[in-house]
Amino acid sequence: MTFMPVPPDTAGIAEKRQGGDPFYRRHMLSIVAFFIGMAFLAAPWSFELKAHAAMHGLCAQTPSHSFFFDGRALPFDGRMTGIYGGLLSTVVILVALGRHRAAGLPSIGAGVVLLAFVGAMALDGFNSLLTDLGKWHPYAPSNEYRLLTGWMAGIGIGTVIVMLAGMTLWRRPRTRERVIAHWWLPVVMLLPLVPVRLLIGTGSDLVFYPFSLLLMASAVVAFTTLVLVTTLMLLNRENRYERFDQLRSLTAISVAIAIVLILAIGGGRFWLEAVTNAPPLV
Repeated sequence: MTFMPVPPDTAGIAEKRQGGDPFYRRHMLSIVAFFIGMAFLAAPWSFELKAHAAMHGLCAQTPSHSFFFDGRALPFDGRMTGIYGGLLSTVVILVALGRHRAAGLPSIGAGVVLLAFVGAMALDGFNSLLTDLGKWHPYAPSNEYRLLTGWMAGIGIGTVIVMLAGMTLWRRPRTRERVIAHWWLPVVMLLPLVPVRLLIGTGSDLVFYPFSLLLMASAVVAFTTLVLVTTLMLLNRENRYERFDQLRSLTAISVAIAIVLILAIGGGRFWLEAVTNAPPLV
């Protein structure tokens, strides 16, 4: 009588292994986020000062270009507020639509719209530069234009970030699925800007604190994604994952690296300003 070998239950082994992971591994990302948040809140300075210092390397933070809440400015000026707000909104929308595994380029129509969005921000930025230089400019710049065109560019940047993640992370990337298939979707992504602008217009502390945190979180999301994608490519480990929980350790490490990079860039700017005695922006 011949006995056939029974193949190992690899799925069951993997499930048991996952269930047997230590607590800190299963919740590493949450633990890292918690300690980073506590460190930020515990630092002995005002919330506005800490937020501005943390984001100092990512934005000019020109007061005349910023939105204020009872004398307190957001950590980003108007244009960068739009960029990071549009980026975070776009990532949330595309993930909600299930596009986080899409690895195909946007359709031609969507690509044209996204390029037009980025071009609009470039034109508005150039117009603002001409104004600051005292040169002729087509129209008077305003924070409304900075916020709008920044949001438009943020939609384009957010789309690229989601597409890079879809191309790099997953074992079976959907190469035939476009990250944005219709030209009108980037236009629809402008709609969240309407309530955002209305909330900014209230000047309320109930808006200032959570919105500042969301803007900083958006910067961390962008840097974390780039660090994670770069790390996987350097380690030759791209396209090996089925689920996000398999990436939790690498993601937690990428968050920490991203924050170190953001703070290092800000520290470098503070150092340059001190060495060059640069006058404060107005």
